[in-house]
Amino acid sequence: MIVSQELSYDVVLEARKEDVDYYFSLLKRKGWFDFVLPEWREEGVRIDRELNYPKTIQVDSIKCENTLNILGQLKGFEKWN
Repeated sequence: MIVSQELSYDVVLEARKEDVDYYFSLLKRKGWFDFVLPEWREEGVRIDRELNYPKTIQVDSIKCENTLNILGQLKGFEKWN
């Protein structure tokens, strides 16, 4: 929510095709609907476990301990856009 409001980023979830139904149901309950498939190769900043794309923030997981670090990196990418 912070990146959406403070940084004006559009936030989408990238999911494998076999996981789309699960995530759609989960996101719908939260009022979020946007997801993409990896093969769509959408441009933008990614938070991922692997560095497969440019503009990727690499983390094993998103948790309280690394949230400020991730937000700081997202703010750094804001200058690129």
